[in-house]
Amino acid sequence: MEIKNVKMFVLDYEANATFDRLKATLDNFVKCLRKKYSIVPIVIISKIQMYLEFHDEVYIANEKKVRKYQKDYVKKSNDENLYYIDGAKVLGKSNISEKTVDGCHPTDYGFISMAEYLYHILTKITSFPIETILFQLTIVLLLKNSEFNILLGIFSISILLFIFRSSP
Repeated sequence: MEIKNVKMFVLDYEANATFDRLKATLDNFVKCLRKKYSIVPIVIISKIQMYLEFHDEVYIANEKKVRKYQKDYVKKSNDENLYYIDGAKVLGKSNISEKTVDGCHPTDYGFISMAEYLYHILTKITSFPIETILFQLTIVLLLKNSEFNILLGIFSISILLFIFRSSP
């Protein structure tokens, strides 16, 4: 199956995969996309900063290793259209406890913080208007019938709200 008019791929699955699984799948995932979409930007985002990263030394060390793996993967790829975004930065540094429901899953405030952070980066990566991409994504996600897709739709709407709030 081929998706037409692709403007960007965002790979954000670290939070739902073990480190071993990520290492086993990331390269194949990127290569599979590159076979059909040789120049479409691919963005790899590590997971958002979680509560345990403030309190558990073992978790902190492991997460640093996982983020380093993803960042190094992008650097070593020599692919000028492959990007890495450190997910630990997307919620910002202030009011972290108010930006997640459970130390892991974002609240509406968390989604807005993510939108503010990612909007500027994603608009630099693609020359296509990010508003159009997100509007299309939001419609597709809200038409799907799953809690995960509804959350992604809410995230997309958060980015759109940030865009319109920032417009003159």
